[in-house]
Amino acid sequence: MPALPSAYEGVNDLPRLLIFRVSHYSEKARWALDHKRIPYQLEALLPGLHSKRVRAVAKGSCVPVLLHRERVVQGSAEILSYLEQEFEGPALLPADASAAREALDWQKLLDSELGEPARRVAYHYALTSPSFTIPLYAQGGPWWAAPLYRLSFSRVVKVVRKMYDITEANVALDLQRLRQVFQRVDARLAQQPRLAGQTFSLADLTLASLAAPLIFPSGHPTLWPSRELLPPELQELIREFRDTATADYVMDLYRQRAPSAAVV
Repeated sequence: MPALPSAYEGVNDLPRLLIFRVSHYSEKARWALDHKRIPYQLEALLPGLHSKRVRAVAKGSCVPVLLHRERVVQGSAEILSYLEQEFEGPALLPADASAAREALDWQKLLDSELGEPARRVAYHYALTSPSFTIPLYAQGGPWWAAPLYRLSFSRVVKVVRKMYDITEANVALDLQRLRQVFQRVDARLAQQPRLAGQTFSLADLTLASLAAPLIFPSGHPTLWPSRELLPPELQELIREFRDTATADYVMDLYRQRAPSAAVV
């Protein structure tokens, strides 16, 4: 992990989390901080306008980024690992070594087979609906954010589709991957109450955070625009994924999710 640039040293001893409100990987990092009851500062950035701010402290422009004392931690899995090593509070990993390894394996699988495909599929459809996407992008931002996105939306669509390689062929493959991972989680939950071991862990947290764009669970800290603004194809997919044991589990986890009371 690189050291924090000197301009940020000593600014505040609290961790500072840089996020997009629309990002499910950002939600994963937020949930981990809340779960461990760590007070922190939240800095929500505007997608597309975030790059200068993030690159001032990290190697790339992706979020989430955690700034803590002299450390810069970029990426949700890396942030969760850092929090577990550096902070006390409720554990993110089971106490049993075998279950802990299993939780980490689930996190790796879900990051690649749920998080990335869900992002590509959700964007593929959401980008056809400016009335849905613009409020998400502008949420919590200055007054001029929504007008700016409306003016530049065609450019945003091109950039996002190129960034995530969103094509009809890739989306078709991603839908297969998503259905397979939901089936795998369904089967797991039929055998035991948690993904890894018998206690809530980063595996469950990762599942719930990354599945959220396909399920729209109540209790999510993002204020979702009405699903009626979505294209019919995405509405149908949400209905499909909601009709699973995985979705029931995710929605139950969100009902139990502690609010972000630690944010200052």
